[in-house]
Amino acid sequence: MTADGKRAVSASYDKTLKVWDLETGRVMRTLEGHSAPVTAVALTPDGKRAVSASWDHTLRVWELAIGLLIATFHCDAPALCCAFADDHRIVAGDEGGRVYFLVLEEGLRPGPSSDTIE
Repeated sequence: MTADGKRAVSASYDKTLKVWDLETGRVMRTLEGHSAPVTAVALTPDGKRAVSASWDHTLRVWELAIGLLIATFHCDAPALCCAFADDHRIVAGDEGGRVYFLVLEEGLRPGPSSDTIE
């Protein structure tokens, strides 16, 4: 849920995320891109971005205002959990027991990335 309490983002077994308007109870947008169920989602403190974790071994970062996928990180096993430490730092874990510490860099062109996390 965003800090202002107006929106929420849900993760789903149908491989999508949904952005909800909590005042109307309606879906504002559906985010597609994962190829397997989405296991977790977290929002930045400012509510502008979300990170999602999926059984497809990826973490994906979304710009919520326009529904744009801005980054993809590949894990060694199905991604199970994720959290933002602040607006640019992500902590995530996978089924193999690995923990990932990621930093989003500004100024990069939006779109999928094929970078593998080490």
